[in-house]
Amino acid sequence: GSAGTYPGPGYVRAQNLHLNWVHTFSPSLVLETKAQYMRFWNQSVPLNYGKNVGEQLGIPNTNYGVANTGMPRICPGQSSCYGDQGFVPLYTVNNLGEYNVSLNYLHSHHSIRTGGNLQRRDLTEFQSPWARGLIYFNRNFTKNPAAAGSGNGLASMLLGYPSSIHAAQFLVWPGYRFTEFGAYIQDQWRVKPKLTLNLGLRYDVFPMFTEAHNRISNVNLATGKIMIAGQDGVSAGMGIPTDWRNFSPRVGFAATLTPRTVLRGGFGTAYQSWGMDSAYLFMGRNAPFVSSWNLVTPSPFIPIQTIDQGIPKAVPVDPLNPTGTLYPVALDIKPAYVMQYNLTLQREVGGIVLTASYVGALVRKQLMQPDLEQVLPSPVDVTLRYPYLSMFPNVNSIPLTQSGGNGNYQGLHLTAEYRAKHGISLLSNYAWSHDIDNYCGDESGSCSPWPQLVNNRHIEKGDSGYDIRHNWATMVGYQLPFGKRLSGFTGALGKGWQVNGIFTVRSGPPMTISDGNGVANTGAGDRPNLVGDWHVAHPT
Repeated sequence: GSAGTYPGPGYVRAQNLHLNWVHTFSPSLVLETKAQYMRFWNQSVPLNYGKNVGEQLGIPNTNYGVANTGMPRICPGQSSCYGDQGFVPLYTVNNLGEYNVSLNYLHSHHSIRTGGNLQRRDLTEFQSPWARGLIYFNRNFTKNPAAAGSGNGLASMLLGYPSSIHAAQFLVWPGYRFTEFGAYIQDQWRVKPKLTLNLGLRYDVFPMFTEAHNRISNVNLATGKIMIAGQDGVSAGMGIPTDWRNFSPRVGFAATLTPRTVLRGGFGTAYQSWGMDSAYLFMGRNAPFVSSWNLVTPSPFIPIQTIDQGIPKAVPVDPLNPTGTLYPVALDIKPAYVMQYNLTLQREVGGIVLTASYVGALVRKQLMQPDLEQVLPSPVDVTLRYPYLSMFPNVNSIPLTQSGGNGNYQGLHLTAEYRAKHGISLLSNYAWSHDIDNYCGDESGSCSPWPQLVNNRHIEKGDSGYDIRHNWATMVGYQLPFGKRLSGFTGALGKGWQVNGIFTVRSGPPMTISDGNGVANTGAGDRPNLVGDWHVAHPT
């Protein structure tokens, strides 16, 4: 069985080395250089790691390598599964070298800072989806066609008749190489005693990651060909050109309107490197560096394989005839970025500091992975309508990594803070916000199936999965008055005590209603679009 998402032992080791050198040319000119090296090692393994449980259960070829030991995932019903989870064991070795240089210059009312940075990340990450196999049983092989609701998945399992078997394994330990560099200049300009400006510009370059031995590949969806890095003119970055236009302006200000009133604001743009998005975990993992095998019973009542026939051993998928799942990366993909802005008014009234802030963030080109092998509503048989059926007849899923997601966050934050007086302190914060996106903006998959229609991404615009419309939190603290004159050991125990309380009220996230069976004949579920009175009139 299992308890949790990825149960099993884990081993973690982290190391860090940091060097810093500062040289003062003059009181107004200082050079600072930094270098650091970080290493993170992680090993997570399943509960039955090292044990040939699959072979002991009589399922051949489930245990024959370092990624295959343990128990296959066996699902005899719609909601119950047993055995070790997929995507473990996980082996990660992450080496990061980072180098920074900055020059600080003070002149008149200006404090200018300029510099650059270089990052080199060597990442080895080995993880397979279903190396031991994922085996489903349903009630079809033990049901009476004339009796609705008959049959039992557990009974079908005892007979050894699976409805489907999936096996997917990555055959290499890829050594990813990320190289990133950037430069910046920033000026903190004190225009007047009551007005300060911050002006800056940053430039970043994020080349597509490579693999130490070119063991990654892409998919050209226009030609239907597998593009192996370093072969036939394909670049080491899987044919994806570097975007050299990542300029990030930043501007901010702080103005003292009155001795008790301050107005602050700012705008800034920030780009996201490839290594900061989990989508890279599947980018480049295609034939011939993967193994994929699927068995799905074509007839609901006639089994084509018994469980004791096992699963074929992993072999490289043929680039000329790929199977299973393809993970293409759009050839025009660009790094995601966010534009953030805020305006804050703060005033002190009778010992209470009141703050009102308007906060906004616009996400652009967010990475997303819609499955292109999705059919549109039609009465025609689903199996005949897959968009890439003629190009990839043995492929069942094509999640394309592309930069097409947009998000929009707008919020009003109100804060009241009572500075400690007579032992009492108070901090109360209320936030109203609205978060909208078009890419299912949370990791729980609450808007599944996504996208609803692969040819109409506009209908995906809606409340984000992280959208919490109202959030109010208040903290009260009271410094207990006794023990102030105590000293020594009794003073250490008897004074300085305080009581704190936190009160929080928040609205819930949006809920998506979906139909698992689907009514549009798309081979998947769908999301209803009913607007109006949902009550059903009952006959009288």
